[in-house]
Amino acid sequence: MGAATLTAVLAAMHCGGPAEAGGEGAECFRAEECAAGLVCIEKTCTSNLTRINFRVEAGVGPEGGTGPAD
Repeated sequence: MGAATLTAVLAAMHCGGPAEAGGEGAECFRAEECAAGLVCIEKTCTSNLTRINFRVEAGVGPEGGTGPAD
């Protein structure tokens, strides 16, 4: 294996490593990119879940079951 090929292989392995988890306010695209206890909302790592729109009509009935009430 030539020196240039070996260098290219080692460089590719180094660049593909895992990124450091972002803290509160860090830019993200997935929850896995945020530190433990944080989620990715609107491309920002946060622990503030109030920006999530929970919908009542998602299928939970009045007794806690699924489907419409009888």
